[in-house]
Parts: sequence; C-alpha cells; structure tokens
Amino acid sequence: MPCTMMNPRLFALGAGALAATLGLPLAAGEGEVAVYECHQGGKVIFSGAPCTDPGGDPVLDPWPARQRRLEVEYSRPDAVQAQQAQQSAAAMEYQAGTVAEADLLDTEILNLETRIANLETERDVQVSALNGQLAQGAGPNETAASWAAGLNQQIISVTNNFNDTILGERTRLGELQARRASLGPAAPPSP
Repeated sequence: MPCTMMNPRLFALGAGALAATLGLPLAAGEGEVAVYECHQGGKVIFSGAPCTDPGGDPVLDPWPARQRRLEVEYSRPDAVQAQQAQQSAAAMEYQAGTVAEADLLDTEILNLETRIANLETERDVQVSALNGQLAQGAGPNETAASWAAGLNQQIISVTNNFNDTILGERTRLGELQARRASLGPAAPPSP
C-alpha cells in the first residue's frame, strides 16, 4: 500500500512509525525494513514494494534517481509501550467518536429548534387568519351564531393540533439536549 509524502524528511517521525504507516511487516526486536522511494508525477511516493508504472508494471528506469531502495532501521516497542500506544489510540478513537456524536446532536438540536419555531409561526398565521374571518362577521346566507361557533371550533382545533406536534417536538428536543449535555462541552474548532 503506497503512501504519498511530499517531504522525504518525514523519516524524522521514526522508522517504526513509517514502517507501520506503510503497512510493512515488523519483526520482533530490532531490524531493518526495505522502503522504496519512487518519484512519480512530481511526487515522492514511499512504498514497501518496488516502484510501478501506472499500469502496475515494475519501473525499469535507467535513470536511478527515479527509484531508490532505502534500508530503514527500526526498533520494535516493548510490551508496555505497545499497550500504551493501543490505549492512546483507543482514547483518541473514543474522543473522535464523542466529538462526531456531539456535532451530529448539535445539528439535530438546531434543526429541531428551527422546526419548532416554524410550527409556532405557522400556527400563529393560521389562527390569525381564522380570527380575521371571525372579525369580518358572518356572510349574508349564514347565521352568525353557528358561523362564529364553527370558526371558534376551527381555531381551537388548529391550535390543539399544532400544540400537540410542538409538544412532541419539544420533548424530543429535551431528550437530544440531555444526550448532548452528557457528552460535555463543545470541542474547540480545529486550527
């Protein structure tokens, strides 16, 4: 599995880290591993396998500067270092998962708050329109009392339907906010 690197000085990371990044096998203890430096398309590519052309054939380039085999020395970490590295990786993975979940919840909360505000606005517009009709009075072919009672019933029905939906959304919002609060404060933005 080739790994593209723009700066060959990245060997300063440590040969073990480089070999692990390239997916190269590491034997127990100290040793060496072969790493191929390939110059392809203006990029320097380090790989555990000899350089290949775009078709996958080995590069048989007479110009040796385009391909170079490097011997990288490494020392394998002891059991304690390996365990610490695994624990650190697990902690970082957990933290990344927590940050991702928090971001997702923040988005859901914002969308739900917007939905609730839109439902309240829609309810108020519909109730206002019905109240406007009520203020205009009954038409010439209608009895005022039955017409007003019908409009009042519509106002109550519209209000109750919207309020039931809004109440359900507020309950869901409270649950999302509680889950979000359990994850701790928002992570600072990345630089």
